[in-house]
Amino acid sequence: MSRAPLHPFLFACAPVLILFAHNARRIALGPGELLLPLALVLALALAALLLLRLLLRDSSRAALGATLTLLLFFGWGHAAGALRGFAWYRDWQLGLLALGLLGAGLLLLRRGRRPLPVLTATLNIIAIVLCLIGLARALAPLARAGSRARPPARAAAPAPDLPDIYHIIPDAHARADILALLYDHDNRRFTDSLRALGFFVADSARANYSQTYLSLGSALNLDYADSIAGRMDPESDDRTPLIRWLKDNRLMRELRARGYRVITFASGYSGTELRDADEHLVPPGALSEFHNLLLALTPLGLLLEALPAPSQYDLHRRRIDHILDRLP
Repeated sequence: MSRAPLHPFLFACAPVLILFAHNARRIALGPGELLLPLALVLALALAALLLLRLLLRDSSRAALGATLTLLLFFGWGHAAGALRGFAWYRDWQLGLLALGLLGAGLLLLRRGRRPLPVLTATLNIIAIVLCLIGLARALAPLARAGSRARPPARAAAPAPDLPDIYHIIPDAHARADILALLYDHDNRRFTDSLRALGFFVADSARANYSQTYLSLGSALNLDYADSIAGRMDPESDDRTPLIRWLKDNRLMRELRARGYRVITFASGYSGTELRDADEHLVPPGALSEFHNLLLALTPLGLLLEALPAPSQYDLHRRRIDHILDRLP
């Protein structure tokens, strides 16, 4: 195995690939989700390597310092998740521990004089194996995403009497009596305004399913999810068939065949992103579900919370405002 210090770049890519592979069966992920994170982590590895090369005056030791930095960076979320169950834990304590470990490691590297070819080669091998494991597990989801059939084209010209259809889903918005019971919230101003506009409000409505993928897939396919359930192992946690059923749905196919132009909005959740519409509208600066998961592995999420920057709740609210503003 080459003794060139490649491990910082490989250890930078490994967490992205492994996280992608782990979640590809649970949320809808395509190849495009990987491009930006991989480019950013490779740039981070290069920046750490160049900076530590100036400090340590040795490429091999700078690579070891960069790998240590990356391991602490991507290990943050796992460590914080394990420790937050303890009453005494605070994030700043983990931050001090990480900085202490990084400082001690860099000090040892700076004081060392012996060459480290065996350690470099060993880390190269470990990093290559981790990347190959992540890549191997990600190949099948990537192939499925690439082969997913696109909806049929629209008819040449729609009939002149076709009405506009708006399908607005306030996900997890409970009915008025439940909001009053659980949250002491009076929602009558909203429901009364809907009635005044001519809408029918179902005061005793119940969702057909308790999960968005199931409920939305059932609604868009005009059918229950029995056909999907019958084809799946009861013990399976693979949501890919369900997501495919939701995205390549009967309703959009039927409407396209009748000449409708379909416009969808970004939901912020990969499985409900209907990107194969004629137009898919995404608010500026929106992060995908996978990018948010990756961000949570690092201390960047904590730093963003400390800065006067919008939280994920604020960004979600902005996404909803974007949808309502663009509906006309």
